[in-house]
Amino acid sequence: VDITVPAGISSWGYGAEMSCCRQLYSTTRPVACLIVARGSTSLEVDWNVDEPAATVEMWPKLKEYAEGFRDALEAAGETPKYKAFVWWQGENDSGSSVQSAAYEYNLRRLFTYVRAVTMNPNLPIIICKTVTPLTNTYLPEEQAAQQSAADTMTGVYMYDPSALPLY
Repeated sequence: VDITVPAGISSWGYGAEMSCCRQLYSTTRPVACLIVARGSTSLEVDWNVDEPAATVEMWPKLKEYAEGFRDALEAAGETPKYKAFVWWQGENDSGSSVQSAAYEYNLRRLFTYVRAVTMNPNLPIIICKTVTPLTNTYLPEEQAAQQSAADTMTGVYMYDPSALPLY
C-alpha cells in the first residue's frame, strides 16, 4: 500500500516491534501482541516498579494492560496464557552513567514483576539488544548488562534486532 506521509512529518509508521509481530502472525496460529510503548523512556525512571504509580508512567500502564487483557480473555471464555515478554528499550538509559550502572539490576527487578503479573514464573523473556548507534556514551555498558541478564537468568534470552525492517 502506498501511503503519502503528511506535510511536516519526516517519517511515520511502526517500529521494528510490529515487524516482529507480523512475522509471528504469519508463521504461527493467530497471536496477540500487547504493546506498551512510549519514546524516550528510562528503565530507571519510567519503568521503576518500586515507585508509586503517580510518579511512574510505564510500569503501571503495562501492569494495567496485562491484567486487563487477561481479564477480557477470561470474560470471553478463553484461557489466556502469556507466551513471552519482549523488552525493547534502553537508548535513554545509555546516556547516563547512573542509569547505565543500575540497568542490569533494574532489568532483573522488572522481569521478576512481569512474571508475577502474567502469573507465569517461567515466562520466557527476550531482551532486544539496544542497537542505537554509539552516540550514547554508556551504550557498551548497557549492552553488557543486557547480555549478563540473559546469560544468568533462567529463561531470559538476548536478540539482536538490527536486521528487522521498519514499517
